[in-house]
Amino acid sequence: MHGGDVWRYGHGILDFSANINPLGPPAGVREALLKSLDEVIFYPEPHARTLRAALAAAYGVAPQEVIVGNGAAELIFLYCRARQGLHAVAPVPTFSEYDLACRAAGGRFHTYPLAEKDAFQISVDDFLDWFHRWRGVAAGSGGIEGAPTVFLCSPNNPTGQLLSREVLEALQAGLAATGASLFLDLSFLGFVPGQCLANAALPLVPLTDFREIIRQEGDGQEMGAALPAGLFLLFSFTKLFALPGIRLGFAIGPRTLIAAMERQRDPWTVNTPAQRAGCRCLQEQEYVRQSAELITAAREELVRGLERIGGITVFPGTANFLLCHLRQRRVRAAALAAALAAEGILIRNASDFAGLDPYYFRLAVRHPAANAQLLEKLHNFGTNNFGTQ
Repeated sequence: MHGGDVWRYGHGILDFSANINPLGPPAGVREALLKSLDEVIFYPEPHARTLRAALAAAYGVAPQEVIVGNGAAELIFLYCRARQGLHAVAPVPTFSEYDLACRAAGGRFHTYPLAEKDAFQISVDDFLDWFHRWRGVAAGSGGIEGAPTVFLCSPNNPTGQLLSREVLEALQAGLAATGASLFLDLSFLGFVPGQCLANAALPLVPLTDFREIIRQEGDGQEMGAALPAGLFLLFSFTKLFALPGIRLGFAIGPRTLIAAMERQRDPWTVNTPAQRAGCRCLQEQEYVRQSAELITAAREELVRGLERIGGITVFPGTANFLLCHLRQRRVRAAALAAALAAEGILIRNASDFAGLDPYYFRLAVRHPAANAQLLEKLHNFGTNNFGTQ
């Protein structure tokens, strides 16, 4: 289950279930979308060549090391298809699409539970120790072939935990020493102040030597040879630029892996309006700066408001959403979600995330006025134990 299904309720509903920038698309991106309608009489540019080249230039990589997708989700599925039958690991809770994509491609998905008492933060030493033991047991039983992939999301969905550069570099080095791959999803990093490139409105890569790592992994590989293990980076335009209906994401990885992913689909999965919007997004540095400032201030105010209500546990986050639970009140998230939907507000029941119980829910951070409406409804429900349990 995902958030953002406003179609069941109508456009007048306040949607706190989807983690989308409350500012809406930048004016320049709206203009680019309108102009692109004159081009829909032609097939889209194959493989999004122009946008692909612009992204490669922004990150200092080769165009063959970049792939543009019909949303970041398409790229998750393409990755798993290209590495068909892979064994994957993820600390949970995290984005459920990693699991779905892995299993859909005939792979096996394994989870490493993070502790609520630690606010779902990952310990590098504990995780790498577990990973070594897990891999040894799996290999010894004949249950694993090839290099496994570890999926990480930073900031993580739904916990909002940001992995520091030091933590990420330690994890990447530790996994590389075992021959494992790191799939790093940076879809929400643009919402964190100071985490964008200087030359384009795009999230930076919090790994110092990521270009060298990717190029070393791509060297010497021939068509049909085993795909390289190592580093793969995922990004999304959807969340930061408020374009979920357009569907646009991109990734950076070894060129042999990128080529294998391209072979899994037709060349026109990214439509012309999406390509034109993506090219314009790269110029929106001021919009990204303002978005990060707005989200940070609004998130902190929302946390204070939730804590004043009482009975709601709020986990610290760094992105445009907050993970909460109602266990103290013994109120299930499904009951709260249903009560709020009846009042015209959608929240994300997070109980279906691996590692979370029925009391968890997730809230997107919206404009202060919308956040105030949510807090008022929650306060009213609080006087009645948040409605039906």
